[in-house]
Amino acid sequence: MSMVGKNTITEEKPRPQNPKEWTGFWVEYVADSACRAGIDTREANLLSEALRPLFTETGIHPRLIQVSSIRTFLDHAFETGAPDYSIACRGLLILYDRLFAKYPEEAEERRIAIRDIWKLKREAIEKRLVEQLELRNFSRSTIDNYTATVKQFLETLRQKPTADDKPAIENFILDLRDNKKLAPRTINLAAAAITFFYQSVVECPGAVNRLPRMKTGRTLPKVYSEDEVARIITALPNPKHRCILMLAYGCGLRLSEIAFLKPSNIEWGRRLLRIHGKGSKDRIVPLDEILEESLKKHLATRNRPTFVFESDQTGKALTKRTIEKIYDNALKTAGIKKQGGIHSLRHTYATHLLEQGTDIRQIQAVLGHSSIKTTEIYTHVSSTQISRMVSPLSRLKGIK
Repeated sequence: MSMVGKNTITEEKPRPQNPKEWTGFWVEYVADSACRAGIDTREANLLSEALRPLFTETGIHPRLIQVSSIRTFLDHAFETGAPDYSIACRGLLILYDRLFAKYPEEAEERRIAIRDIWKLKREAIEKRLVEQLELRNFSRSTIDNYTATVKQFLETLRQKPTADDKPAIENFILDLRDNKKLAPRTINLAAAAITFFYQSVVECPGAVNRLPRMKTGRTLPKVYSEDEVARIITALPNPKHRCILMLAYGCGLRLSEIAFLKPSNIEWGRRLLRIHGKGSKDRIVPLDEILEESLKKHLATRNRPTFVFESDQTGKALTKRTIEKIYDNALKTAGIKKQGGIHSLRHTYATHLLEQGTDIRQIQAVLGHSSIKTTEIYTHVSSTQISRMVSPLSRLKGIK
């Protein structure tokens, strides 16, 4: 057991004469450092006690503890929960911030070691999540959304997920509502991601048992008039950009369906598009003659493309963000107030079909809706159907 030199420890506390008392000395040192950092006494004691096993096991001055020993200690804390991993990390950071004030390079080496443990653990957890999602054939969009949500949650948890995490999960959900001001539907999607994570990856379904969902209410889709749609499509001179907007409105395609549309999905002779849509559901969508001609002219300028719309710089499919920017530029150029994202053109497509007298079951089929109830929302925004209604006020006599 190494003895510590006189000038290496604060002079504010007497140094113990018995080497066995060094553990208690360093535990008190961490608590004192935490209090100096503005942490209350109770929490400071928790932070210091979390490091007692490390001081007891090594029995040497913290400056002499090898980085590998710190990693081993934290790895054990993460896997077993004894001591609490996140508390042990905070205690070590506070210790080395004060102890290594005159040795910034050594302090940074230890900070990196502490952060690396969490980074590696989190990446391993996220990898298992992606594997489970892919095994169930979830779409790439869902995989990306679920992974982003779980990553965000893990950054607030910063310890191994367990069956006891329900309070932390509920606090995370409330933070999305109260601080990040997310919409109820977005919050429910986040809750679905965390539920899948605990059920299929952590295998602790009890942590998300009866996890409440936010009431979403019902928001009617925003739609454009035919004149506005024409102005949007013709606002941009670029033929490729106009073709993208025509697909969004003329076939009611989702953003991802436009981005990943392939030339092989187009049946020219039958004037049809074969769409591999949301939830891996395939559907057939009729192709308008004008849109067909626009697609032919566009593809004639490309050299055996993988996707219908590819970036001139990368040769890969246009990103969703790029397509959204094309839509935003069209609205700005046309001088039309934005009703929502490019998905609004899909809403407008469905509403205009309904107003033309198209059977709602056919609309359900071309949109790829699993339930007719999803399609029925457009009956609430159809101006044609609403205008046919006669107010009972007109039947009252003597009213002028």
